[in-house]
Amino acid sequence: MYEKLWKCPCDILRFKKEHIPAEQLEQDNEARPQAFQTECPDCGSIEDVLDTSQSEIEPWMLKRWALARYEGDDQQDWDLEDEDEGRFSMGRREFRVLTDEEADKAAEEYIKGSLWAFNADFIINHSKLPYESIDMVKGFQESKCEGANDTIEALIEDMDEFVKDAISADGRGHFMSSYDGEENEETVEGETFYIYRQN
Repeated sequence: MYEKLWKCPCDILRFKKEHIPAEQLEQDNEARPQAFQTECPDCGSIEDVLDTSQSEIEPWMLKRWALARYEGDDQQDWDLEDEDEGRFSMGRREFRVLTDEEADKAAEEYIKGSLWAFNADFIINHSKLPYESIDMVKGFQESKCEGANDTIEALIEDMDEFVKDAISADGRGHFMSSYDGEENEETVEGETFYIYRQN
């Protein structure tokens, strides 16, 4: 999937050597785990590398690399907590690292799950209710809290438009980062990843 991002094959080998744990490489290449010399057919460089031909570069590896670059840490110090959610931790620090598409989807899921907490006037503006009903909506939100979510969802005319406007108004970081509400980004090998601190 990501091999198209490298200029020549030796770039792939160097990346794997630097970013895939040695024990994983050895497990993947039990028949020949030792280092050997290879010459890149494109650039002609000769590099001592492990045999990584059977080792895949997983998306989470690039995400960890992006996070380590953003934080200025050694990427091997970051633990993958949840691959599907792009969640990494080191000590008390926890981050989510997502592609643009993944960030959009995650923000949408968060918004849909927290409709009850939105300002009543924002909800009214995306419903067929007259503005005079704002006090009724506020009272319902205050009395039901999370329990009001399904009812609020039923009031909203166009959920896609609601989500779009919410992100446009506050940014994805507001919904994705429980630490500071910020969205940061880092580009690794031509792909941009979006970084959200959780604590």
